[in-house]
Amino acid sequence: MKWAMSDDYAALITTVILFVLAVGTVQTYTFLKQYADAAAEWARQLAEVRSRVLSAIRAGDEPENRDMERVGELTEDRPTKGFPPAYIAAGLWLALCTTLVGVQAKVLLWAATDGHSKDPHLARLSFFVSCAAMGVLTAEGLVRAWLRGRSGLRRYALDDEEDAARYQRALADYQASHASTSGPVD
Repeated sequence: MKWAMSDDYAALITTVILFVLAVGTVQTYTFLKQYADAAAEWARQLAEVRSRVLSAIRAGDEPENRDMERVGELTEDRPTKGFPPAYIAAGLWLALCTTLVGVQAKVLLWAATDGHSKDPHLARLSFFVSCAAMGVLTAEGLVRAWLRGRSGLRRYALDDEEDAARYQRALADYQASHASTSGPVD
């Protein structure tokens, strides 16, 4: 294949790069907003339960067990634990944007040059960078959908297990309390 820049190719690749920048920015914003909303909700819940615990302590009372358990659960399941995927996505998108904007600037410079050359290197570079960016956007969407489906299934499975465990404890407590109060049947 013989690579060459042309006015038509410059217009086409500019459209592709701007499209990728627009779509990628919306996808990244949506992902980061989702992460930020989850972190804000987590912080709100933790502040609420800590407030109840501190109020009980200040009043000289023992905090309720469910509040203490909830503080432990929230502390263990904090959304900022480890290296969140949001940081990886933001870093990847920043690197991709920088590369795309750099290539786009070179294409614009080429188009603005009077009597521009065929510049096969720029044609090849803009093609491969644009294809890689489209591939990353496609992969990001697929990975996000897969992870969302997977975490949704896991969340429901954990909720069911926790509910089953609570039910079993409540049933055992009920049976134990009724077994000690009622005598043997004759």
